[in-house]
Amino acid sequence: MAAGKLSCRKGKTFERSIAAALREIFDPPELVEAIKAAGNTDRKRLMSESVVRRGDQAKNAREPDIVVRGSAWWFELQDAAHPTPLAKLQQAERDMGRAIARGSETWSRPVAICHKMQSRSITVTMRFATLAAACGMVMFYAARRLPSFAVTIDYDDLLALLRGKV
Repeated sequence: MAAGKLSCRKGKTFERSIAAALREIFDPPELVEAIKAAGNTDRKRLMSESVVRRGDQAKNAREPDIVVRGSAWWFELQDAAHPTPLAKLQQAERDMGRAIARGSETWSRPVAICHKMQSRSITVTMRFATLAAACGMVMFYAARRLPSFAVTIDYDDLLALLRGKV
């Protein structure tokens, strides 16, 4: 298999796993369970009811890698031998800005979710102001003083944050 096809398949697999985890947070539990239990035909129909889906890669950065309908999050993903989280965050910020300028949804929380191949850890990189906004007023003062400071957190911590457990 050509390196490009392998890379594309690897990225698609990573995106699917992240989308499944986000579905557990943003979709109703009964829909999540129905999707897990469904066969291919029913699964496709049920997936269309989900607020979480993989972004359309053919749209040239008109939407994030993972779309959460009605959410402010712009999820940019990278599964690589040598991840570049800050560069991926900057890409997310740039792409999000372009999408907003075109009149797309109003995203406001760019995030880079990165996985290093052959590793179990997944990191999440975002600006401190994005983390503070997600955490609420507790961190408001610090965010005003350091709005462009980039932070990296573990992927599991992001999932807990989205579930409201942080």
